[in-house]
Amino acid sequence: MISISDADSFFSSVEQHVKTLESSQRPNPLSIELLVGSTKRFLAKPEFRIQLDDLLSDETARLLSHLEGPEFEIPFDWDQAAFRIRVTRLESVSEGLATIAGIAGRWGEGREWSAVINTIRSVHAHGQKSRSGVSKFPNLRSYPAVLTFTSYALGLVRAGRWEMLHRLMSAELQNDYRRPTRLIETLFLWTWVGTENDAWKQLPDFEERKTPLSDHLLELTRSWSKTFVGAVPDFELLFERFEVLGSLVYLEGSSKNSLQETLAPEGQDNWAFMPVGRSGWNSRNASKLILELQSDNFRLPLLAAGFARMTRNSLICLLRIFSGQPVECAGNPPFSLGNTEATNLARINSATQNWYQESVEGSTGFDSLRSPLPGKLLSTYRNHGFWNPPHSSSSASERSV
Repeated sequence: MISISDADSFFSSVEQHVKTLESSQRPNPLSIELLVGSTKRFLAKPEFRIQLDDLLSDETARLLSHLEGPEFEIPFDWDQAAFRIRVTRLESVSEGLATIAGIAGRWGEGREWSAVINTIRSVHAHGQKSRSGVSKFPNLRSYPAVLTFTSYALGLVRAGRWEMLHRLMSAELQNDYRRPTRLIETLFLWTWVGTENDAWKQLPDFEERKTPLSDHLLELTRSWSKTFVGAVPDFELLFERFEVLGSLVYLEGSSKNSLQETLAPEGQDNWAFMPVGRSGWNSRNASKLILELQSDNFRLPLLAAGFARMTRNSLICLLRIFSGQPVECAGNPPFSLGNTEATNLARINSATQNWYQESVEGSTGFDSLRSPLPGKLLSTYRNHGFWNPPHSSSSASERSV
């Protein structure tokens, strides 16, 4: 028996709850649970690769079918309430696909790559269609691609799969009327068209937010990622680690000369365009992440994975641009690999990933890893030019980053 004050207030409350449920259209938790179980089972054995591909294809088709429904027709007049509902509905219909991608990032071994990147490309291509209407609404059409990319990337970060993360961020996407662009230049932070005109400040209580999209994605993925990130001491730090690495990959698109100009002595007005998320203002995590990037435990695996064009000096330059500190960076020659060296580095990355997964559990950052990078791996990195002994690599200028 339910106690109520009066019939009018009771039915009014029921009506509000029904409207909330209708507007959010959150998928049945049992269907998400089924997707989670199926994805993990298909990832567990190589012989299930076809079933995994089918699962992604079916969920992508389901999403695109929803996006063609009448509830996603693009209005020609601006309505803040309609915008907020549109965001919630897009998240609801995208949750299943984003969850599959996150699980594939966390527990995949590379076999999932083709299916996941083709899924992101398909969803993004669908979002390129029909751009009539108030700009904030059609620009949201590619939001499901942003969510799928972000979830997959967070899974990769959680697993320490740095080579695959770099490959994801550097993958090309086709764009209408323009040359192909890297994914990091299309679906990341304010490179994404959906952030134009301060669109994400239209969310409740977001008017004064410095990074409204980042803030929203942080809270959304914090909820979704429980199925693939699991229990971590600081999810916010993990999320901002993803953002910082994305910023560094974005800078890889700059020419060496333009980076040198940006790093010119103080007093010159030189700037490098780089999308920066929450760590641009969240000094608590920014300082932790900068220390991580100075640590051999983190820096060396990133270099071997292709970050900063595989040169230690380039990573220092990119890091100092990110941190806003002036620096003179002498140019090391670009690092290139022959077939044998590439094979050896693949083995190095695999060994590093195993070390990372064993060491990072329960730690709050790379400064508190349970074990240092094994000496054998350090020696291998040194032999490939990624690391020099402390007396030569830890110069005063490098330590002052």
